Amino acid sequence: MNAAKIMGVSVRENLKMRDGFFKNDETHQLILIQAIRKYRPDIIIGNIKEDRHPDHGRAGHLIKDAAFLSGLSKVILKMSKGRYKTNGDRLMYFNICKIGIIIPMF
Repeated sequence: MNAAKIMGVSVRENLKMRDGFFKNDETHQLILIQAIRKYRPDIIIGNIKEDRHPDHGRAGHLIKDAAFLSGLSKVILKMSKGRYKTNGDRLMYFNICKIGIIIPMF
């Protein structure tokens, strides 16, 4: 079955951040804040903030920070529909990836 259909996802937008090279900085936060305010999701799913892939961990921090900032009325964007929900008004999930060394069992 299609994962998007199971989850009830109606749209997937590529924000065109460079794979492996984006940062958790103002430029990338504003891109994500714009998307959060545009779609106004009830649930936000992101990567866990510590992962063996450096960009996965950065994505987790970026998502957490942008989601918080999207709820602040003082964060103004040109094409924004206004303030998003406060942090208490939405669910956030971060997936888990085991970090560490696998010890062979032979």
